Amino acid sequence: MTQGKTHIFQNFNRIALLLGLFLLTPQFSLAFQEVEINEINYTGYTIWSDDNVTDANDEFIELKNSSNTSISLTGWNLRIVSGAGDKIIPLTGNITDYLVIRKITAAQSSLTPLNKVINVTSTNFGSLSNTAGAYIEIRNDKGITIDSVNFAEKWPQITKQGESLHKINNVSWEIKPLSPLNLAPVIIPLPPTVYGGISISEIYPNPAEGKKEFVELVNSTDKDIDITGWKLDDISSGGSATQTLSGIISAKGVLLLEDGNGLNIILNNDADSVILYDPNGVIQSQVDYTMKSSQKGFSYMKVDNTWVWNAEPSPRVINTSPVVVLPEPQLNPIIQPIIPQPILPQYEIGSIILSELYPYPQEGNEFIELINTTDKDINVTGWKLSDLAKTYILSGIVPAKGYRTWYQDESKISLNNTSDTVTLTDTYNQIQSSVSYTKAKKGVSYIPLLQSWGWTGTITPNSSNIFSEIPDNDTKTYRFIDNIETLPEIEDGELIELQAQVIIPPGGLADTSFYIKNNDRIIRVYDRQKRFPLLREGDIIRIQSEWHNTDTQQYLKVSAKEDISIVDNQKITIKVQDIGGVENDDWGKIVRVNGELDTNTKTKLTLLNRNYTTSIKLFSDKVIRPKMKKGDGVVITGFTEVYDGEIRIIPWNSSQIRVRPAVKISSVSEVKQSNTISELRDDMSNNPSYQGLGDFKVPGEADLVSNVERMEWYNRLDRLLREYSWFSGAIMLNSIWWGYLILQKKINTIK
Repeated sequence: MTQGKTHIFQNFNRIALLLGLFLLTPQFSLAFQEVEINEINYTGYTIWSDDNVTDANDEFIELKNSSNTSISLTGWNLRIVSGAGDKIIPLTGNITDYLVIRKITAAQSSLTPLNKVINVTSTNFGSLSNTAGAYIEIRNDKGITIDSVNFAEKWPQITKQGESLHKINNVSWEIKPLSPLNLAPVIIPLPPTVYGGISISEIYPNPAEGKKEFVELVNSTDKDIDITGWKLDDISSGGSATQTLSGIISAKGVLLLEDGNGLNIILNNDADSVILYDPNGVIQSQVDYTMKSSQKGFSYMKVDNTWVWNAEPSPRVINTSPVVVLPEPQLNPIIQPIIPQPILPQYEIGSIILSELYPYPQEGNEFIELINTTDKDINVTGWKLSDLAKTYILSGIVPAKGYRTWYQDESKISLNNTSDTVTLTDTYNQIQSSVSYTKAKKGVSYIPLLQSWGWTGTITPNSSNIFSEIPDNDTKTYRFIDNIETLPEIEDGELIELQAQVIIPPGGLADTSFYIKNNDRIIRVYDRQKRFPLLREGDIIRIQSEWHNTDTQQYLKVSAKEDISIVDNQKITIKVQDIGGVENDDWGKIVRVNGELDTNTKTKLTLLNRNYTTSIKLFSDKVIRPKMKKGDGVVITGFTEVYDGEIRIIPWNSSQIRVRPAVKISSVSEVKQSNTISELRDDMSNNPSYQGLGDFKVPGEADLVSNVERMEWYNRLDRLLREYSWFSGAIMLNSIWWGYLILQKKINTIK
């Protein structure tokens, strides 16, 4: 009776387990945690039995079945989010122990798959980034994530050729030799042979009567060299067919390839090239020549590292310089024609020099002053005055021992306050004068002082320079502004102070920058050395900085933690503006644009919308974009910034990029696409404001599953389920699992 009751109770527990797994959580799978990602090769260079070629394309991902039974993978998917985007690979068949998803090229698509190997072309597999890492997950036929690894920012360790990442446990990976299916032998390819020592020493392209064309090769080393597999060719775009060589050239010896006896290429009489390739296809020697008709019977030879024409060809012997025959003296010398001499520059360098720069006016206009150091008036029409950004063509006369000043209103040259270089070039492209400076001081000019230049407090345009001492005062004066909308009107290098709110802390998009908001505009704060205090999203800060406003970028630069003080922390509220396209006046705004996807690269998207083309910059290591293709309707939310001289939109997390595939239905396809984009835009417009970054982050089911798997309580219950209490373990595990999913989805979902 006791054994019968025990048997009945065990059956009851098994039934309860099945009910707990399939009734309480319909998406749960019996294969849960039995199939896992076991090995990742992201560098390629795998030796496969059906392909003896190794290259960086040979990447693979190995799956492992840790159970004792075969598991069907039909309906399962492998997802790869890496350098080539978001790829989903359907899986089929069964896995008993190991299964490899192998990346192949289009040319290999006809290969018969190896046992336990699924071939996937580069287009569908993508490419595992060697630097930015990847996110990889397996989902079963119910859509549940069975296993995942999140190396989206970087791989845990750096592998070399012949190595891969091997899983130790749920949190640890190590580097081992490649072993797809734990069976394939690992062969690390040897480095290619380096060739050298053989070069072309003489060619004979237009031989004298009764002679033959030839090409002579020389071995400059102390060892015999086998040239089997080397190639000889003439011009690469046409000409003779490439000739493959063979044989051995002895140490310090030569090899003569003659027409009809080892030379198959044909040399042109007027102009041609002779090129020698090693077996790797690397050019080891190349000779280009142009031949006059009077040089028939001459050979072109290398003598003391110089190529010369010689009337005495020297095949198979060391080349020597041609003999120069002097002409016999003539009783009636021939009158040589007069050859016009080139016109030399009219003025010596230093005739006109820079004498005063006024880059940072206290008031008035910037200027650049020149002085004529000679005793004659000099016409500088056509001379060029330039800084690092602009060039101005001068006109007029600088009087003898006199001055001439060009103001910014006329030259349009805007001297930078931070640093600049000014150069004066004459009409013969001679640099007559040049000077550089750093950290211009307000209200002082830059003048020559004996052997160097220095700053003076006395401004003297069009007259002699006067040096006056500048008070040694390192105290910085900051100009307070209450609205960053006025920043473009402030000159580059100006010291400013303002109060703003942190919208993206350091590390949100870049370690060397963070972003602040002031009056619904966003601007970047930068420090290459990352000297920032601990900042949080929503912090109200007071900041002292240097304004940088160039043709390519606009940002505030700080140089110490003390430049930033935290005043308060408040909830972030931002109003998003819907615009058709980005204009220059939209800098710093939070905007939303929609359109049809035109281009999609690693760091940039381009949308087309009526008459507008909008560029969107992406921080690929921070923002993982959804899957999209050309023609899809896309809505982007982000802030605008000057980048590489143009205005772009910058989304700072994945949820700010929404995609709806284009619907194409015969004649009304355009209307359908327009509606798709409009519906998607309206769907995102329900909340015109948000509170911080968190409101844009919607974790997917895979993230929730991954979070649960890492929790200690889950692992303990899992062990109870497997080893001890079947009935209670199944009920508790699945109830907590289901409740956790419902709670997290309610908290994080944003309609």
